[in-house]
Amino acid sequence: MLDIALYIVLSILGLLVVIWIIGFISRVIFVSKFKKEVQELLALSKGDEDMDLSKFDELPKPVKKWLNLHDFKNQKNIYQAYMTQDIKMRLGQDKPWMKATAKQYVITQEPGFIWKVLVKMMPGVHISGRDRYMHGQGEMLIKVMSFLKVVDSKGVEMNQGTLLRYLAEICWVPTAALKDYIKWEAIDDHHARAIMSYKDVTADGIFEFNDQGHMISFEALRYGEFDGVYQLKPWRIEMCNIKDFQGFKLPVEGKVIWKLEDGDYHWYQFIVTNVVFNERV
Repeated sequence: MLDIALYIVLSILGLLVVIWIIGFISRVIFVSKFKKEVQELLALSKGDEDMDLSKFDELPKPVKKWLNLHDFKNQKNIYQAYMTQDIKMRLGQDKPWMKATAKQYVITQEPGFIWKVLVKMMPGVHISGRDRYMHGQGEMLIKVMSFLKVVDSKGVEMNQGTLLRYLAEICWVPTAALKDYIKWEAIDDHHARAIMSYKDVTADGIFEFNDQGHMISFEALRYGEFDGVYQLKPWRIEMCNIKDFQGFKLPVEGKVIWKLEDGDYHWYQFIVTNVVFNERV
C-alpha cells in the first residue's frame, strides 16, 4: 500500500515537473515571438514625418484645449511610443483579480500597437497574453503556461475592437489626434466624437474632457465575446492622475469597464509607470 502511495506521489511530482518544463520552454518561445512581432511593428514606423498642423483649426473646442495642454505646436511628432503598466485584470465578473506588468508598443503613421502581459496565477502557473493591431488586423492571444490556448481571437469583430482600443489610447500619443485616419465632431465644451477609419473598418467613440482640458473618459460600442458570441456592448475607459512625460501631460491611472445589462464588468485597472517616445527600447 505504501509503495502504491509513493508511486502516485512520484507520478504527480513528475507530471508537475514536465508541465513546468513545457511552460518554461513555451514562455521563452512566447517572449521570443513577441520580440519578433515588435520589430515587425516598429519597421512600419518612420521617424522623419512632420506633424500635420493643418487640421488644428477645424478641431472641436475641447480637443484644441487638450492639445494645447501639451504645448504641442512646439513638440515633435510622436511616431512611436513604448510604455509599461502595472495592472490588475480578471477574466470574468466573478473571477479574482490578478496582478501583472504589461508592456506596449504603439506606432502612429500607420496605426498599430502590440501589448504583452505575463500574469502569475499561483506559484509555478502563469498566463501569457498578447493583443495586437497591425495592418488594420486585430488579434488577441491568451495562453495558460504559454502553451495552452484559452483565447485566440481574430476576424472582423477583433479588427473593430482593436481599432477602438487604438483610438481610445491616443490619450497617450496626443499627436495621433491629427492623423488623417481620425476625424472629429463637436458635441459640447466637454465632449467630442472621434471617428477612426482604417483598412475598411470604421468605428467611433466619445471622449470626455474635464474643466482643465484633460481627457477623463472614452466610451464606444465595441465588439466583445460574451457567452461565446461576439456582441456590441458599451465599453468605457476612465482615466485620471496626470503626469508629465517628455512634455506631454498624460493620464497614468484608469480602469476599463464593459457596461452590461446585468451591471458593470470592471475587468482591467492600470497604472502607467513609464512612457518613452520616438526611441527604440
